[in-house]
Amino acid sequence: MIVRSFIFVPTHSEKMMRKAQNFPADGVILDLEDAVAPEEKENSRKRLSDLFAELDYGPRNVFIRINAFDTPWGREDAIVVSRLQPDAVVIPKVKDYRDLEMAHEVLGNLPLVAMIETPQAILNLRNIAQCRRLIGFFFGAADLTGELNMELTRFREELIYFMSVTVTVARAHNLFVLDTPAFDLQDQESLERQAKFARTMGFDGKTAIHPSQLEIINKIFSPSSEEIVWAKRVKEVFEEALSQGRGVTTLDGKMIERIHYRLAMRILEYAREIEKRGY
Repeated sequence: MIVRSFIFVPTHSEKMMRKAQNFPADGVILDLEDAVAPEEKENSRKRLSDLFAELDYGPRNVFIRINAFDTPWGREDAIVVSRLQPDAVVIPKVKDYRDLEMAHEVLGNLPLVAMIETPQAILNLRNIAQCRRLIGFFFGAADLTGELNMELTRFREELIYFMSVTVTVARAHNLFVLDTPAFDLQDQESLERQAKFARTMGFDGKTAIHPSQLEIINKIFSPSSEEIVWAKRVKEVFEEALSQGRGVTTLDGKMIERIHYRLAMRILEYAREIEKRGY
């Protein structure tokens, strides 16, 4: 599954839900939570329910973010969403495994994505990752830093611990993990720096709140031409070594082992899938 870029789409706007059918994103998150004011929650849920069968997002993954179960809207959101059958349901404000189990009881076998945006979630990451229906994490910096009384700075270096532990648990449990959105739509430099930092930390992609952010995110989380050339060369020299009964070789004076070969094959497969997508 390609998960470079997912964009939050407010469900109070039919126009935005329809426009998102053509966004150059790998996935859309039809949002019943933060993007919708309390007085619009029930209308937005009905609007999403009425429109969902008409919406065609093509190859994009379609997720729906519901409200937390400790709000007046969470359980009814889950009941409605269980009938819509999106590709996955995003659960906000997760604190521990029980929050996902509560969602699972209503949503049945729909895949779940946990928002990691509370101090409790950071402390309980391994516990949360045990949920059988979980497929990924969305890291949420705004709520997390707010609860910690931390300053959320332009380039996000203060988040290195929280990002590192989140990606470590995700990798240990074979989950995808996406970085938090950039909130200043006028600051493309900070978006690029944040995305590069997240990729360096091991994240698979980044969420967006506006379509103008997607081009940069897609570029940074796609294999570069240099990486593709390297991967092709690694594939060639390693497969030649294997044909000669050797499990290790060199490329440009550097040792190449099976771990490099696996990485090269992932890069080439990902590049092929992105090329099919066309953006």
